Amino acid sequence: MLKRSAYTLLFPSFEDSAIIFNSASGRLCRLSARAHELGRGILWRPNFPYRDADRVRLREEFVEKGFLVDSGRDELRELRASYQRARADRSACALTLAPTRACNLECVYCYEGRHEPETWSAADEDAVVAFAARELAAGAALSVTWYGGEPLLALPIVLRMSGRLRDLAVSRRATWSCDMVTNGTLLTPDTAEALAAVGCMEYQITLDGPKATNDRLRPSRDGSSTFDRIVGNITRLDLRTSAIGIRINLMRDNAASIGDLVRDLSALGLAGQVGISLAPMEAMSKPCRALADRVVSPEAFADLHFEFLQVLEAEGFSPESVPMPVSNYCGADCDQAFVIDWRGDVFRCWNDVGDEDKRLGSVHEPAALRAPAACR
Repeated sequence: MLKRSAYTLLFPSFEDSAIIFNSASGRLCRLSARAHELGRGILWRPNFPYRDADRVRLREEFVEKGFLVDSGRDELRELRASYQRARADRSACALTLAPTRACNLECVYCYEGRHEPETWSAADEDAVVAFAARELAAGAALSVTWYGGEPLLALPIVLRMSGRLRDLAVSRRATWSCDMVTNGTLLTPDTAEALAAVGCMEYQITLDGPKATNDRLRPSRDGSSTFDRIVGNITRLDLRTSAIGIRINLMRDNAASIGDLVRDLSALGLAGQVGISLAPMEAMSKPCRALADRVVSPEAFADLHFEFLQVLEAEGFSPESVPMPVSNYCGADCDQAFVIDWRGDVFRCWNDVGDEDKRLGSVHEPAALRAPAACR
């Protein structure tokens, strides 16, 4: 006996066809108008004794691709088991490192708040390397994401520590990958070249609209245009070796201007050269809660996101791919993923950086780190 998978979704399309997608497996197919008509009936009554060849063949394809599954299959139990296996997996160690609290911007929605700058000491650096050595298994994968504050305000530390951590990976026969979340104001070609030498060539940079909008939401502390500096740096980089992903934080303040930003970037010749993604701003941490009235609803985000994808395609940028299944949503639910801040405090989630109430412990006392089970 068969049943429709709990994760099979059927969407009408705009060209007299449809899309069928399984969110658990990631399988996706485009159905012709005829297949759409037949498929709706098959998903509704998968065990009917169909006689015509088209229906029989389509049902077989639905079974093969996992859109229909055995009626006794417990898909939720399988997903839970997959989640637990991935959570406990030691074949990868992911470190998000914030070596400094300093920042040269004053973004209106910054969830870290404004504080005095703090930066790793030599003792902190040694403790971070020792912590990584403790957590990295032989033959595993070590991935590092540089974070902040603004990590490029601590460039000497980033370069030195990237070298040390890459050497650790080599000594453990582990793979090495490195990327950075940066505001982009300091990412000059010379800086990108220095980072490439230690294996860091992927960057996430935020622009929240065209110049006027971005500079209002992400102002610099010295009064200069952050948009001009960021875009100027991006256009001077060798985009064959530096991979740039531009993130737009969506809120009510910039909802009407995101299309203008895409068109501006296209006019600069960046279509096909950089990626662009849209993310909703969420009032999750204490400093952000005062901005809760500027957050768009999930329904509004869905509509705006759809319009955004159409503008991306029209301007020659690669639209975001379809959702793919993941065993873990983010590093916060993975036992071998850690966020380490400028004091050496360890956290599970990026949003908790600097919040002492959320710390799991310190790299200076790794044995006292709260067990992953305590954080679930």
